[in-house]
Amino acid sequence: MKILSLPLVTILLSLAHPMHAAADSNEGMPADIGASVRMNALGTYDVGKELGGGALRNDLGPATLGFEVFAGIRPTNKLRIAGEFGLAIGGLVKTDERYFGSQSSVGSTTTVSAKASVGYSLGYTKLLRYRAGMVAGVERLSESSGSGYVRLDSVTGGAWFEVGTQGGWSLQLRAEMHLPHSASIQGQVEDASPGGSFSTIGVSGAYSFSLGAL
Repeated sequence: MKILSLPLVTILLSLAHPMHAAADSNEGMPADIGASVRMNALGTYDVGKELGGGALRNDLGPATLGFEVFAGIRPTNKLRIAGEFGLAIGGLVKTDERYFGSQSSVGSTTTVSAKASVGYSLGYTKLLRYRAGMVAGVERLSESSGSGYVRLDSVTGGAWFEVGTQGGWSLQLRAEMHLPHSASIQGQVEDASPGGSFSTIGVSGAYSFSLGAL
């Protein structure tokens, strides 16, 4: 009887193994959430010129500084898909002087963005991990003051490279191309279609933590 029970146990264990593996595969995809601080160096762009007016000068400031929140999932061990939402100070600058003929002491300049990224793991060491990917999304640059507002809406796309630690900290370098598709200058033109493009190069520091499997 003992002799017969040994093969039976072996057969049961062999059947249970694929069932256990299937259950593991249905546990869900690992997810994470985090936040970052980003600084972008801006290229040049003349809103008035691209709307058909005379060339004035660059309407973009030298840089933006802001924060982003993001969340991602990992369908595989190497692939990560994420969404990110950002708010930064900077973007359009001194538009009250150029388009309204005045200088206001009270105003604001902001850049708001929503983007999606796909990253692929390039490998890791005991302390560091390496990842590269692509990003695409939409953004709005705006400046408003007592004189009026100027807005510039764009679609963006680019590539990035990231070095991170096993503890959740990371440093990312990113280059993007921005294609404006709508521009408004209060009292002059609303939701017009400008031409041209501009580029940005940025660096960010981030921290993220795991949410477990979804």
